[in-house]
Amino acid sequence: MKVGIVTLTDGENYGNVLQNFAVQELLAGLSYEAETIRNTTRFGRYLKDDKKVCKASPSYIKKYVKSQLNYRYNIKNTGDGILRTLAFCKKKAKSLSDAKAKRTKAFKDFTESLIKWSPYTLNINEPWDEKKTAEYDFYISGSDQVWNPNYPFTSSINFLTFAPKAKRISLSASFGVGEIPARLKDRYAEWLKGLAHISVREERGAELVKELSGRGATVLCDPTMALGAEKWVEIEKKPDFISDEKYLLTYFLGDKTREYKAFIDSVAEERGLRVINLFDVLDLDAYGVSPAEFIYLIHNADLVCTDSFHGTVFSIMMKTDFVVFPRVEAGGSMSSRIQTLLEIFSLKGRCYNSVSKEELFGTDFSLTDEILKAQREEAFAFLKSALQIKQEETKKRPKSVYSYIKKNCCGCSACAETCPVGCIEMKADSEGFSYPEIDADRCINCGKCNAVCPWQRKAEQEKEDKDCFAAFARDREVRRSSSSGGVFSLLAKSVIDNGGAVFGAAFDEKFKVVHTVAENEEDLAQFRGSKYVQSEIGDAYKKAELILAEGKTVLFTGTPCQIKGIKTYLGKDYDNLITQDIICHGVPSPAVCERYLEFVSPVIKQVSFRDKKYGWHYFSMRIKGRRKQVKRLDEDVYLRLFLDNTTLRPSCYDCLMKKEESVADITLADCWNKSAVGATTRDDDKGLSLVIVNSKKGKTLFGNIGEDAICAEKVDTGRALKSQSAIDTSVAPNPKRAVFFEAFATEDAKTLFSGWYKKNPVSKAKRYYVFLKTKLYGILKRR
Repeated sequence: MKVGIVTLTDGENYGNVLQNFAVQELLAGLSYEAETIRNTTRFGRYLKDDKKVCKASPSYIKKYVKSQLNYRYNIKNTGDGILRTLAFCKKKAKSLSDAKAKRTKAFKDFTESLIKWSPYTLNINEPWDEKKTAEYDFYISGSDQVWNPNYPFTSSINFLTFAPKAKRISLSASFGVGEIPARLKDRYAEWLKGLAHISVREERGAELVKELSGRGATVLCDPTMALGAEKWVEIEKKPDFISDEKYLLTYFLGDKTREYKAFIDSVAEERGLRVINLFDVLDLDAYGVSPAEFIYLIHNADLVCTDSFHGTVFSIMMKTDFVVFPRVEAGGSMSSRIQTLLEIFSLKGRCYNSVSKEELFGTDFSLTDEILKAQREEAFAFLKSALQIKQEETKKRPKSVYSYIKKNCCGCSACAETCPVGCIEMKADSEGFSYPEIDADRCINCGKCNAVCPWQRKAEQEKEDKDCFAAFARDREVRRSSSSGGVFSLLAKSVIDNGGAVFGAAFDEKFKVVHTVAENEEDLAQFRGSKYVQSEIGDAYKKAELILAEGKTVLFTGTPCQIKGIKTYLGKDYDNLITQDIICHGVPSPAVCERYLEFVSPVIKQVSFRDKKYGWHYFSMRIKGRRKQVKRLDEDVYLRLFLDNTTLRPSCYDCLMKKEESVADITLADCWNKSAVGATTRDDDKGLSLVIVNSKKGKTLFGNIGEDAICAEKVDTGRALKSQSAIDTSVAPNPKRAVFFEAFATEDAKTLFSGWYKKNPVSKAKRYYVFLKTKLYGILKRR
């Protein structure tokens, strides 16, 4: 079987050449012979929008000279000034010419030795006859920016229109731009509709495919990542000019501004690193490195500074510390694809504008291997399907949430609940968090699990004006047994009084936190009080769906991801469904909670994560076993691990729900600082809730609570939302998280928790200070 590859074949660009090699090797891994077919089409400005500019203006002249310097010599440090740079180029003309020749030879040697070329070429003006067509079973367009309308060779050829439709496949293709020029949209739509299978490299690419052609597109990783680091290490080569000295590597496709250069030079000086500048002819040693040497230089650098997508890709694969700089060049920003890449690998902090010098080294690559594995599986699954490899060879690879990225899975259980054949089971990993496990033999590849996954699907919610209130329940007992102001109990009681049902998190007989249902007021008490552990959804979504079908009102409460989970599971809006979430810090591991309770007492009778013995502002954890234990949050090791962000689920550190507006009708939170929201309601240290009403249904339910049951004061919405940083900001993982879970896997409960408290003590001075401050605060508030 033979495949013809149509991709970027000209220009001395590391990313272009290496992705071409990667596609060839991926196909070889599936027993396909691959040849790359050169595209000789050249249109010049054919696909560019004509713009009238004043070519005599100083700004145009400056931009033109800079672009020519970049085009001819790849000089990146434009901060030295154009005249000075021109003088340098004139003085070093012979050296520059030799360096360019060396570079050209290095690329030619690499491609001639490792890329298999077709004996044919493609050109828009030359017919592709039937004899050539018959030689290839399939054609692949990709990867990289093969569909960029600004490139001089982009035409219908890049969409494989010369070949039979059934043979046309795009693999991780990229448009390279955020919008297609209006005059080209019809042509792009026609070309896209002619592809048999479409995969793209960026989310925006999939959106463009949908907008232009109405078709869906699979988003895959760049082929260089699908190939795997081991293959790249195998072909890397050490450059002759590299000794054993440590170095900082720069690789810029756009300008290396004066600001960038000053930052890089200062880091190099502080660390005693040599600076090596790739793709910059001012660094004559490094200018001529081959693609194989490019891989070595990234692999062995102490730090990589880059504005390049593939520079970032190889830094991640090789687990080399790196910093991404915003690309400075004409034609608009092309950094969105890099931002998407960083988000996938939870490395958004590696951007120049957000990373400090102290954080440059010691990048957390703990999730890299797992994410790469999932992306490779997804790429191979797409290729096998597109290349029509026999079903019996692929039936073990479900087209399902098996391709999920673990760090993004919030454990909402929507996939398991929706599976029509029950082949998905939520199982705990070594940290105690549940993830979907699929029985591939039973999977029917229906795709329903993907359709309900909150990470892969956006739940629609009409945007409405929010109302915010500082409120508390007037019933002292309700307020005392609640974590905050007791507003949940009032909302739930209103639903129960009208014949509805309420779903929430409660302890079962073994003190595991599970989602269950209450249909009478007596059962509501089990839902009061925060449960600082991730609850098990079980069959709560299905039960809620059955009650909704009966026409009863359902109040479903939970974390933001659980609320989105039931919304995507149901797939449609119910007039009789009301949802309420919380502003969530994150969810700790159920296994850690279980182990901690065992550590406190072999017999547990009662647990309160938010006991108000020392007041609401400085709560404590109360556990009643054979004896009662009450510890303030600075004393209790479980609370400290939770609030220190040590035991949270991986997805909590980059929470998807904080990137979107809440899909719940009502959001509840602690109103810690009433003055920050402009409330005049008295804070007596017994609990005050912030109520954010997000929808009409929420307003109706909250409005049904009588004034005799609630004390509620409307506050300024802007100030209220601003006072809650956790509403849109994820917490950072504790640096000791990995150390804790390593100990969790090997140590008994006593050694683990007692040892952790001793190794991470709170000083007596601080404990006494907090205790006295809390007491004084309570006395003043109760006056």
